[in-house]
Amino acid sequence: MEIQGVPFTFGSVLFRLLLSAAVSGVIGYGRTVRGRPSGLRTYMVTGIGATLSVLISLFVYEMLKGAWSPAVEAVGLKFDGSRYAAQVISGVGFLAAGTIISGRHRQAEGLTTAAAMFCTVCMGLAAGAGFYECVITALVLILLILIVLFPFELWLKNKFGRMALYVEFDSIEHVEAITSSLEA
Repeated sequence: MEIQGVPFTFGSVLFRLLLSAAVSGVIGYGRTVRGRPSGLRTYMVTGIGATLSVLISLFVYEMLKGAWSPAVEAVGLKFDGSRYAAQVISGVGFLAAGTIISGRHRQAEGLTTAAAMFCTVCMGLAAGAGFYECVITALVLILLILIVLFPFELWLKNKFGRMALYVEFDSIEHVEAITSSLEA
């Protein structure tokens, strides 16, 4: 059986899974080093899961066209392999949302973790589909963004930073006094 011009063998499946684990692990490693909640293992497992979903989709599609084709024709079965990937994207949205928390003074934290997890899953989908150029290019870009641009982002925040004030008051009667003090 051939998928994407590559024989669907143990070796091709292993390569796709290892590629996904490697690129996901690189991103997860960087998150672990920075002490982020989702790290090396989380990223590797989500990337491999995404790759598996594409491999399953490709496998089923090829089986429906090949060995199972008489049964498919007999019952008139329709198959949309993209649904596997779509469900993975939905699932990682749920997983990534769990990394976003409301931190001090109701400010969102974990958005970069969630975005990186989403990208890792998409790299896993691409690895499963055999789109290796996309996987490697995405890895390089994501690393540049997460590692190289991090000091630049800190510099921007310090240069153009804004101050967040958190004010608590006992009574609504004090709002006007607090507002006047802040405006002054």
